Amino acid sequence: MDTLTRDEVFEIVGELDDAILLDLIATGATYGELLEACTWLSSDDAMGEILEHPPQGRVAELCDILSRMDWPDERD
Repeated sequence: MDTLTRDEVFEIVGELDDAILLDLIATGATYGELLEACTWLSSDDAMGEILEHPPQGRVAELCDILSRMDWPDERD
């Protein structure tokens, strides 16, 4: 499992603050974990109901970091 790169973060979430970028990479998370965290943040409560648990581990950490971002209403 390879940890995230700057380009991978930008590919998934777009341009973002350097501090948040560094925090995301410092988690040691993978591309898939970041993708999962973004899915959790963009979904409604139905995802938690389906999986019967909230985000866990690194995905939860990524969600916490990403929740500090100002997300645009629509992503390109």
